[in-house]
Amino acid sequence: MSPSEPSKVEIALTVLAGALGSSMYRDYVDSLDLAGNEQILDYGSGSGTPARYLARRLLKNGGQVTCVDVSRVWMEVARQRLSRYTNVIFLQGELESLDLSDSSFDVVFVHFVLHDIPSERRMSVMSELARVLKSAGKLYLREPLRFISTVEVEQLIAANRLVLERASRGEIPTQGVIFSGVYLKPAG
Repeated sequence: MSPSEPSKVEIALTVLAGALGSSMYRDYVDSLDLAGNEQILDYGSGSGTPARYLARRLLKNGGQVTCVDVSRVWMEVARQRLSRYTNVIFLQGELESLDLSDSSFDVVFVHFVLHDIPSERRMSVMSELARVLKSAGKLYLREPLRFISTVEVEQLIAANRLVLERASRGEIPTQGVIFSGVYLKPAG
């Protein structure tokens, strides 16, 4: 098993934590400014917990979620957990090697994953996320601050010419202080 592949215990604990914190995930997705017809890239989708709420939110208005994760095992877990949703696509691999089209997503969703990317790769990942985001599209980012600083997040965002729409801090018992930001890709 490679370092990016979870153990059975990690899978069980992650799915359990997602179930126990389901209202937190649902409330966060419900707080997003989504019309329901968006094409959403869920980067680092892992077990698919937030993707389930995104898919449910988009199902009736024709939106679609594309789950991307480097882990073959997490992709299989997400596939099983989201099998009832017809508006979800699964792509396994490194983001930069998936050959996604320029400006192909209305929304990029990054939930508790950027901090897991090795620091030397974060800029290339953020550049790729900005590249696939449509003009006037939004990037929703949520990260635990004990693993990544707001200064680093701001540097990654600024280098990719995304504009802060709003940001907040909060606390989640299992994660500590978290940062949530919404960033806009300017038109043109």
